[in-house]
Amino acid sequence: MVSGKRVWSRLSPPHVMALMFLVVILIGVVLLMLPVSHKVPISFIDALFTSTSATCVTGLMTVNAAETFTFFGQVVLLFLIQIGGMGITFVSSFFMIMLGRSMSIRGSSMVHESFSSSYRIDLHKLILSILVLVLAFEALGTVSLTWYLWDMFPPATAIWVGLFHSVSGFFNAGISILPEGLDSLPKNPIQDIIFTVLIWGGALGFMTYREFYERIKYPSVAKRNWSLQTRIVMVYTAGLTVVGALGIYLFERNGVLAGLPFYEQVTNSIFHSVSARTAGFSNVDFFYLNNSTLYLFMLLMFIGGGPGSAAGGIKVTTFAILIGLAMSRYRGHESAHIFNRAIPEEIVSRSISIVFLSVIVMTIFLFFLLVSEAHLVDPHTGGRATFMEILFEAVSAHGTVGLSMGITPKLSGIGKFLVVLMMFTGRLGPLAIAVLVGTREKGKASFKLSEESVMVG
Repeated sequence: MVSGKRVWSRLSPPHVMALMFLVVILIGVVLLMLPVSHKVPISFIDALFTSTSATCVTGLMTVNAAETFTFFGQVVLLFLIQIGGMGITFVSSFFMIMLGRSMSIRGSSMVHESFSSSYRIDLHKLILSILVLVLAFEALGTVSLTWYLWDMFPPATAIWVGLFHSVSGFFNAGISILPEGLDSLPKNPIQDIIFTVLIWGGALGFMTYREFYERIKYPSVAKRNWSLQTRIVMVYTAGLTVVGALGIYLFERNGVLAGLPFYEQVTNSIFHSVSARTAGFSNVDFFYLNNSTLYLFMLLMFIGGGPGSAAGGIKVTTFAILIGLAMSRYRGHESAHIFNRAIPEEIVSRSISIVFLSVIVMTIFLFFLLVSEAHLVDPHTGGRATFMEILFEAVSAHGTVGLSMGITPKLSGIGKFLVVLMMFTGRLGPLAIAVLVGTREKGKASFKLSEESVMVG
């Protein structure tokens, strides 16, 4: 017999993280199915879907959170979002430190893989800085949203709704406890700005903030050049936001944004551009968006946010590396160059693996989803649901975004389970691929097979 401790020691960090997420999801299912958690009966598959969506900070929902869950149930959702957003690794490591226990090499490695870049820093300081950052953003978001909602709801309700949406916004969960989501609120530039700041704050990545902090605190650090990772995150995040907002405005100024003042069209476009890359909040009906807008949203959802953040997708750094590789090869360079820096071959290899395997996994799930949901009928035409609706759902689930064209509650039991798997793999997949590929590269074989050329292109 192999002891449990021995089996645990053989598990790789990705396996440990997957198991920890799975445990939290199952605990969430049990809590959500308690009579005290729901106002109306909820099935096991809907509880599993909701728990997975909250823990994986996705935002897709098969039930209406406001109409289905009691205050206790909403508190459960809030804690699932908080734990899932910060990461099971961080939470467990944090409590180990608080209890005065030493951190194992395995735990240290997992935290670094989740939150750190190539350089090593003190884990105690890292965890404390992450905690301070999270609480600061959540407090600021809660105060801002409570102030904004003060005249719309009773004081206690305004505070609770503000707190919930602050956590959901910062961790890019996109789950709302309002009956119609953000559609329940009047369209307002203030709302767009508050949520844009919260979503952006959670999608930049903790290491980006760490570098900002060090440059402010230490004059010697401020004299150095910004790290390549921070430059990539900031430049590509800003660039994708501008491109996305411009595209949404141009494609929808005479569509879903028609009738709004120009400045509201602009703020709404920026808000949806930021939300599309990871958060899933929206205050328009996505069914009525143009196909060009939907395609733009899918590209943004696939890319996602910064590494080491609550965002999903392949991450902006992965996207930037592939762009850098393509441009470098076009110019005749062997290695990928970004901002006058060469990217190590193993990092390029990880990036290619992440994108390739993400596309393969998403394609396989999409195929099975198309088969299982062949029964769906478009309520507007009376015909079958379009390929675009199901494709949009698949990309949103895999990118852990949470945007939908409205078919989520109509999914079959098999379809819901497929989406659950997509959210789970989308949340842990890119990180697991990066860790596993990195492990394989450290143990490269000492021999090479003979080469033989093939025609491509």
